[in-house]
Amino acid sequence: MIRMRKSFDTFEYVDDLGKDLVRDFEKAGKTTHPHSVGEGREKSAINKLKDILPSGIGIGSGFVIDSFGNVSSQCDIIIYEKDLCLKFNSEDEKNCYYNCESVIAVGEVKSDLNKNDLEDSINKFKKIRNLKRRLENNRNFRNYLSKLTAYGAEIEIYDQNLNSLDQIFTFLLCNSLVVNYRKIIEIIKENKNIYEYPNAIVSIEGVYIGYSNQTYNVISALDGDSFTYGQVTSPFSLLLDKLFFIIEHGRSVRYNPGIYILKPERYSVGKIPIKNISDEN
Repeated sequence: MIRMRKSFDTFEYVDDLGKDLVRDFEKAGKTTHPHSVGEGREKSAINKLKDILPSGIGIGSGFVIDSFGNVSSQCDIIIYEKDLCLKFNSEDEKNCYYNCESVIAVGEVKSDLNKNDLEDSINKFKKIRNLKRRLENNRNFRNYLSKLTAYGAEIEIYDQNLNSLDQIFTFLLCNSLVVNYRKIIEIIKENKNIYEYPNAIVSIEGVYIGYSNQTYNVISALDGDSFTYGQVTSPFSLLLDKLFFIIEHGRSVRYNPGIYILKPERYSVGKIPIKNISDEN
């Protein structure tokens, strides 16, 4: 006889989800068969994460591209607009290519985060931040999950290097930190371009590294004046809250799939009138 629980603890569920994600990626990394790795990264934890995020959100892995020919390194987790994203898929699911205009967040998952893993992840995030969304007018933007393009005021100009809400959110999720948190911050600060800094580094064991200003915690180094480091009881919950925020408030550029499927070629063509003037008489 199965005994039904009298209550459901959502906080416990989210904590376990974070642990499951790290465990699944750790298992996948131990196999040498490429198809097995791909299958390992599509286990139940990813499906649970899909379910808990808003409708219209997709989760995959692979590469992020822009319309200028730039390609990211391979990414563990790509969170994207499921109904708007262009997925260029090979036979192997883990080698999908996603257009950057529809990518919301990118994450790397490690077991025990060491210096090499950290540097590798930071370099991947740099490539993500330097992908260029095709911008036709810096006053035009749209919110995620919408095709509607808005024309903003002058203070609302779209700029990936200056506005945290216009960036692809980047995060590193791990089981534990092998490298000291001060060393982590030191390695991040070696990069002089603040807009390339990762948004969050999260250890399931209870550590969250992010940013703050003099008043409150913020989602990006662009908005803060300090790194924050703390022992927290539910680090994955805090990360998930940031993801919900960027999904709701984040911005991209006009929905325009043609920039990826139409070559900007010049054609020399003849013209034939649709209707002759004499036809009107």
